Amino acid sequence: MKTEPDVLPVVDEKLKLGAVVPPVELLFPEVPSSSESELSQTEEGGDDGGVQIAQIAVEPRPLIEPSDTEPPAMAAQTDLTLRPPVVEMPAAHLPTPSQHLLWSQPEVVLVAPDDPIWGCHQDDLWQVTRFAMRECIKGEFDQEQIREVCAGANLAMQTRPLGLLAFDEARGPDLEPFALIDDMSCKAMWFIGDLHGDLLSWLVLRRYIDAFEEKSQTGDEWKLCLLGDLIDDGPYDRELLLMVLSDMVWNLPKRVAFVVGNHDEGLFHDAVSGEWRSTVTPSDFCDRINAVPAESHWHQVTKTAQALFRHAPRALLLPGGLLVAHGGVPHVDLLDGIQSAADLADPRMLSDFVWTRLHETARRRTPDRHTRGCSLGYDDFYDFCDHASAVLGRPVSAMIRGHDHVLDRFLNHTRYQKHPVLTINAMCTRQRELFGPYERVPVAVRWVPGQALVVHRVQIPHELIHEFYAPPT
Repeated sequence: MKTEPDVLPVVDEKLKLGAVVPPVELLFPEVPSSSESELSQTEEGGDDGGVQIAQIAVEPRPLIEPSDTEPPAMAAQTDLTLRPPVVEMPAAHLPTPSQHLLWSQPEVVLVAPDDPIWGCHQDDLWQVTRFAMRECIKGEFDQEQIREVCAGANLAMQTRPLGLLAFDEARGPDLEPFALIDDMSCKAMWFIGDLHGDLLSWLVLRRYIDAFEEKSQTGDEWKLCLLGDLIDDGPYDRELLLMVLSDMVWNLPKRVAFVVGNHDEGLFHDAVSGEWRSTVTPSDFCDRINAVPAESHWHQVTKTAQALFRHAPRALLLPGGLLVAHGGVPHVDLLDGIQSAADLADPRMLSDFVWTRLHETARRRTPDRHTRGCSLGYDDFYDFCDHASAVLGRPVSAMIRGHDHVLDRFLNHTRYQKHPVLTINAMCTRQRELFGPYERVPVAVRWVPGQALVVHRVQIPHELIHEFYAPPT
């Protein structure tokens, strides 16, 4: 291992994209205990509109099902007594126990600010991170490089079959929104959940992944998958979008996968008013973009990001049966409509991949089509996995997702034994959650096909968090 690992591309003195800086560090206070439960506010305008309790302790408590705020006009006609059809799965396609149980309890690694993974320049690590954040916030980006990033992303999205994202070539000429991946073409895959404008967590996690893979000597044979919801809530979503696009175009070409989140999907441009709007609340990203002049480069970045959100898939099924999506899976009232892989591209199915939630303890939940954010129980989830496995002729064994904001920024759903589920987030502060510590530990998950998932919790010094995300008074 080199004494100074390659680091996250950040900015030079003029904040030029793609520059590389040496590492940094500050003293880190004790991490608060996360054995308590917390209330998490959820999105309106399509999500469950009240609050829900997400218990992160070993023995989870039930979620409180929130009230619905989606207008009744959004509802579909549904037979609430409907149960999925029984489909016999051919014996040749029955998943083995190892395929079904990709993990029973994920391994968890806690990475301190003085961890040896950061190399020999720990005294500078967090100072350079501070400098990068300050320069990003100033917004003094090289205009020509912004144009190059946006033009490069848009050109790649229009190029068939290569595309912009990892696995685009596997989606066919029409870029199927539900993608079956036969070959990952990498030794390891990293997953990062909801970021919600948290630029600090992105800079730290990207740097950590670079350092880890250099130590592992995997070279360029790893990929990164983002689980959606890049925007809203956090104050630096504009800057985050630019850095993510820069990675997709320059730093990690064809190595970044992305599945769309509900906040991403909700973004649209109102041609009548000329403003950016959203079908989801909170939608403070639109407020920030609408507040800058029309000639600002941020409008160019936003248009490119919207094109990315339309281009990206809603779900991926990776080798070994790992399902990747932001929200949940098609509810039981839709299963009889799934008779082939093409059926999973139905808009109703795609909406459930992005919007639905997985109830932590309930066996079954009634499909409530008055809200896009209705929830499923674990038997409902099992029904989808078993039915989809039979239809697709390959196992759908487990799921990694985002969507729900959880206290520890990762939650292994212990009731989901037959088909495990892992929820992850990457925000380093409490956002819409009502309880729990303000400072959180962002998470990235590493997966080597054929092995269990490993959760990496990367601590950020509290004083650094407070500098850029002032705690509520």
